[in-house]
Amino acid sequence: MKYLYTPSANVVEINFPTPLKDPRAALLRTVPEGKPLVVKFYAPWCGHCRHFKPKWESVAVTFSKSPVTVGAVSCDAYSEVCKDQGVHGYPTLKAFNVGDGEGGFTSKVVKRGKVKDIVEE
Repeated sequence: MKYLYTPSANVVEINFPTPLKDPRAALLRTVPEGKPLVVKFYAPWCGHCRHFKPKWESVAVTFSKSPVTVGAVSCDAYSEVCKDQGVHGYPTLKAFNVGDGEGGFTSKVVKRGKVKDIVEE
């Protein structure tokens, strides 16, 4: 098994074309311009990731009527993307904000506090 989330979940399981030549550009293309994206980078075999799955689905439900996309990336399936994003442990949560007016790509690791606080900054 390479993925934790099913299409029926509110969490967007982010998939990338293979072979992946530019992990950062591939991740950037998954986000509608100007909208925040909050991603859980995980490994399907990780106990902490599996335990956190229902909570992450709850976060997705909370944001389902907002412009925030709640996603997940399997680091087993897309190790290049995880490496590019500096993921060293699972799960890792990052908030991305795309479209800063200059084609920029900024991200913030979610360490403490609520995801809602991060995306509303």
